[in-house]
Amino acid sequence: MKNWSTQYDALVDWVVKMIKTYISWVEGRTRKVIDFQHPEALKLLFDFTVTKEWENDEAILKAIQWVLDHSVATMHPRYFNQLYAGANIYSILAEWIVAVLNTSMATYEISPLFTLMEEYIFERMAWLVERKWNFDGLMLPWWSSSNMYAMQMARYALDPEINEIWLYNSKKLYILTSEESHYSITKSAMLMWHWKKSVVKIKTNNDWVMNVDDLEQKIIEIRNSGDEVMMINATLWTTVLWAYDDLNLINSVWKKYDIRVHVDMIRWWTVMFDNDLKKKIDGIQEVDSFAWNAHKMMWANQQCSVWMTQRSDISKNCNTLKTQYLFNDDKWYGVGYDTWDKYTQCGRRVDVLKLWLMRKSLGDTWIWDIVRKAFSNSTYLVDQIKKSKNLYLYQEPQSTNVCFWYIPQQLTLPNTNHEDNLAYIMKHHDVIHPLTSRIKDLMLRKWQIMTTYTHIKWFPNFFRMICISPKVDHQDLDFVVSHIQELGRNCE
Repeated sequence: MKNWSTQYDALVDWVVKMIKTYISWVEGRTRKVIDFQHPEALKLLFDFTVTKEWENDEAILKAIQWVLDHSVATMHPRYFNQLYAGANIYSILAEWIVAVLNTSMATYEISPLFTLMEEYIFERMAWLVERKWNFDGLMLPWWSSSNMYAMQMARYALDPEINEIWLYNSKKLYILTSEESHYSITKSAMLMWHWKKSVVKIKTNNDWVMNVDDLEQKIIEIRNSGDEVMMINATLWTTVLWAYDDLNLINSVWKKYDIRVHVDMIRWWTVMFDNDLKKKIDGIQEVDSFAWNAHKMMWANQQCSVWMTQRSDISKNCNTLKTQYLFNDDKWYGVGYDTWDKYTQCGRRVDVLKLWLMRKSLGDTWIWDIVRKAFSNSTYLVDQIKKSKNLYLYQEPQSTNVCFWYIPQQLTLPNTNHEDNLAYIMKHHDVIHPLTSRIKDLMLRKWQIMTTYTHIKWFPNFFRMICISPKVDHQDLDFVVSHIQELGRNCE
């Protein structure tokens, strides 16, 4: 056996030194965002071999360094590929501490401090959305889980007997959601033994916001058929265009028909720290539940997801089994602090320390600052795209996602109005659609920036820039504009 006091101690020192070097290095613009390799090539480059014998520390350190050097550098200032971008140092430190403690959030006795920390964080969140009583919160592995919990609670609230009887003895139950909502809504429905068609997609307006007239019509159709609407899912910041549904209009509908509303606001909740931006989500005070990810715009380490509801006892009533070996009724402290029974899973990570330590260290003002910077950067990028020769905006962004096309040099937009330009782009779909993919391929091989592309409905592929990292400055955005145009010219 290896001796901890000698070999492991030195190994930890070396790894910490490597991580510190990586963190300072990754912020430099000359460092690769990604050293992209195709799967078969990567299999040859990295030694995945595991043997029966102990490996020497030199080989382990070499492997760790290789992982650091050849993984995607999400902390890089020119990484724009996902809805997250690196992590704050206090969140990283919290992650290390949690790994060392290696405890769970099952009961108060194995996680006393963190149980109370969660309670405090939920109280603060409820206060921000003006819920000073009747609330409950859960910290979950991912926001997709939050959407699933919302469905589970809505179904239970509609019919508490659902846990006791065969699901299909009840009416057919439907979930209504925008056609631009996240795919996790349908996947969650499938996981809960609903069928795909139980998720009814509501039409969107020209600005990709849920059409409330169509929402109401679908409710009437479902109820006239003898079935029931289980839940309305509203989206604040759709994944691609970051449109946000009008909660006040949706609230007027659910009040009329008495239907629970869940809000998928995994990025938007962070704007609650900004007095001006939070006006855009007026109505959040009245909805049944919402989901939020601190590992998105707040820059926490993955994973850090919260689900909150104004029904203070719904999760306990829905999921509690009172498993005896964990939840003895005669414990010497208040058993209400044993939170595990509210969850569907047993073991649960201590994600709250990341959220609390960031708030404790940096305060609400820091969050306000990075949110404002994200919006300012997206506005600057839009201005630079408009000035560019070969880039064209899909639409004026509603928040911090900026979507645009590279227009090949042989094509000339009419520039009479936006509708004419979109019609022209559609006409040349066969040219623009594959070209965007080729530009992305070259982008990965050039390693200097990383952003994603997608398409929506009948439009050709376009780039989706996600401007949320606080490390990004105007120099980075200028480089993106010039670099994508250079790549485009090389791909034509």
